[in-house]
Amino acid sequence: MKLPPEGTFLMRSSTARAVPAVDTAPVETTRHHPHVTTAILAAIPFAVAILALQTSDAAHRAWFAEEDNVAENLQFAFLLVATWAAASVALARWRRGEPLLALAYAVFAAGAFFVAGEEISWGQRVFGIATPEAVSEVNIQGELTLHNTFLLTPVFSFAQLFIGFLPALAALTPWQRLLSPRWDAWRRALVPGPALASYFLLIGAWRLYRYAFMAPGTPAWVGELSEIPELALYAGLALFALEQRRVARVARERLA
Repeated sequence: MKLPPEGTFLMRSSTARAVPAVDTAPVETTRHHPHVTTAILAAIPFAVAILALQTSDAAHRAWFAEEDNVAENLQFAFLLVATWAAASVALARWRRGEPLLALAYAVFAAGAFFVAGEEISWGQRVFGIATPEAVSEVNIQGELTLHNTFLLTPVFSFAQLFIGFLPALAALTPWQRLLSPRWDAWRRALVPGPALASYFLLIGAWRLYRYAFMAPGTPAWVGELSEIPELALYAGLALFALEQRRVARVARERLA
């Protein structure tokens, strides 16, 4: 049986149950000190968290607690980057004949765009849009957002446990030893690498702390620290989407 040329995104199979092959464009082996790069990337979220703790009282009135300040603006920027990169990947995967991956990244892009809009209240403060009274009555912060409504806030908060711990666990699992090469290629197209595990782990650990260990009477500024794990999460999403965009670009160049 003659196989199609190496580097194709999708390979036809004579059996309906065959797993389509995807091109993951592995990183070049000439890259210097990959372990150092991984360690630096993994340490960044913890460094930012330590900085937030060290500046807690002042920061409560400054960079991560106030609306439209440094942390929230960075969150918005990272989410826009993730939206753009994921949309690029979706288009590239579609053009290469991979509709399932294209759909996955289209959903990723739409989700990142939605969260970006939520983070800045859909531009409400920028454009001076007043909150309708009916919306203000059901919104904890009186804003044009869904994630701050009395109904959905507990849902979004609980979801952060899974958004944090599951990707982190998947990123740290040695799948290459457990999966066949073809399934592992799909995993690499959908799961972040070990260097990004900490970006997701931080939000899961924070939410677990809030549920299980945060005692009554804890200072109000402690609750505002949630902006830091969220910042790390959105940075991780942006880095993952950018890496997948690089993979798509390298694959396109190899086929050119």
